[in-house]
Amino acid sequence: MRRRIFTVTLALTLLIVGATTGCAQTYPDRFIFIYSPHWGLRQDGELELIQQTLITAAAHGYNGLVLGGALDRLSMQPPVFFTRLSRLAQTCEDLDMKLIPMVFSAGYGGSVLDQNPHLAEGFPVKDAEFRVGEEQAWFRPDPSIRVVNGDFTRAEGDRLAGMSLQHKPGVVTHVDRRVTHDGATSVRLDNFQANGGHARLAQEIAVVPHRCYEVEAWVRTADLEPPGRFRFEVLGLPDGRDIAPTTLKAPPPGEWTRMALRFNSLKYSRIRLTAGVWAGRRGTAWFSEWNLREVGPVNVLRRPGTPVTVRSADGSTTYEEGADYAPLVDPQFSHRDPDHPAPPLTLLPGGRIREGQRLKVSWYHSVAVAEGQRSVCMAEPELYEIWKREAKLLADLLHPAAYLLSMDEIREGGHCAACGGRDMSQLLGECLTKQKEILHEVSPGAQIYTWADMLSPEHNARANYYLVNGDFSRAWEYAPKDLIMVVWAMPKRITGVRFFSQRGFSTLIGAYYDKDNLSAVEDWVRVARGVRGLRGIMYTTWQQKFDLVAPFGDLVWGGAAGARSKP
Repeated sequence: MRRRIFTVTLALTLLIVGATTGCAQTYPDRFIFIYSPHWGLRQDGELELIQQTLITAAAHGYNGLVLGGALDRLSMQPPVFFTRLSRLAQTCEDLDMKLIPMVFSAGYGGSVLDQNPHLAEGFPVKDAEFRVGEEQAWFRPDPSIRVVNGDFTRAEGDRLAGMSLQHKPGVVTHVDRRVTHDGATSVRLDNFQANGGHARLAQEIAVVPHRCYEVEAWVRTADLEPPGRFRFEVLGLPDGRDIAPTTLKAPPPGEWTRMALRFNSLKYSRIRLTAGVWAGRRGTAWFSEWNLREVGPVNVLRRPGTPVTVRSADGSTTYEEGADYAPLVDPQFSHRDPDHPAPPLTLLPGGRIREGQRLKVSWYHSVAVAEGQRSVCMAEPELYEIWKREAKLLADLLHPAAYLLSMDEIREGGHCAACGGRDMSQLLGECLTKQKEILHEVSPGAQIYTWADMLSPEHNARANYYLVNGDFSRAWEYAPKDLIMVVWAMPKRITGVRFFSQRGFSTLIGAYYDKDNLSAVEDWVRVARGVRGLRGIMYTTWQQKFDLVAPFGDLVWGGAAGARSKP
């Protein structure tokens, strides 16, 4: 019955589109972008929502669907996924709309890491101490690296000892011995507006460069608004670089929850560690048992670009893997669940390592940024082998005439042995070139679009972006000139559109971005007039908001009537 209703609706839409005439100027690319990891065509209901949205879009002049989510890991999909994807492809064909898959993300590495988690960008741990026992050597953290007075027991009134910063003791920060976690003293944070919304504690702590650390605390909130405003901040000193740019999940209200954040100290020997509330409006937060500890080889990465090195304490002897010790691997490896003990280094019979020795062990680990994002290493050859396999599966199934490279927000790179020391602009350009070659091998002549933020100095193409060791500001120089740049974010990014236009690139604007109205799109339409090489303005939603699909098409290209005019 549902298919019959859909078929009738589709037929009516085709009649409407076919009967529409007009003479308004339009764009050749009139796309709608649909993405969500939860829209992975897992249920018929999700497919039907997309189909109904496309019917509306086609009636208002759209001619393409850019579809993101799971299309570059077809090898891992269940059979029903392919059935639904084929039905969606047929809908696009019936509506005379291109189906443009979004593929190949280096910044959001989930599709690749689900196939090989060791391809994550690696951050080096150098010369961590291990102590040798009878058959194994164990990581020994430095006990001197910790939060001073992290149990909050030393205080005069509400003023805590050992802090380099405490916001307004007794006003927004308070020592609390009544609301506690397991009887430990807590710090209560409230009355935020008395200090511009902030209530925080900070310490400056000496650390060892290139080591893995974890900051933790037990946290409880009550009526905290906005939610999720309690967080940690780790700045490398003296330059103040944020070396832990990660957003932690907000604790459930009223429950004591352990919050923990892992980071690499990079080149820094001193950090400023802050905990508390940023930009709070109302409510209360408590935290207790604030601590910093060094972390061993949890989730140690093993690939060619992330070697493990074991040396004697004086550095004079380098031991051999497979002869002196077994490969250092983590049997509980999981990017999603790193809270498990570090594995030991297992000694091999006949090896040169002796009980009682101290060792210097070096390895690589991954780091999560933003909301759990992990980037992959663009210099590791296996990455491109995975993409080749997936591209062939996709091309055989859909025969796309165009693709969108999901190469936005590459927030990590330049740290492991494969990409460390590389010119990051050149490496990104090489990656884009290889991606284009892979797609043209399976889809000759296909148009290739790419998110443009990592190629635009007006946007994210800059030095030391998030945890990138290097500079992306010249990446556009190394990008293939026939890539179509999809410039996104707010209308002020029009400078990015002109930047690419002036350098001979065609462009597409990714607009809308989940607002309640089209005022920002109106700005885009005004500033985009007359830009050479601009192919269109795409309806771009990351939150599956489709209420404005119809008025967007009517505004940008005059709906179905405008779409039938030649650009």
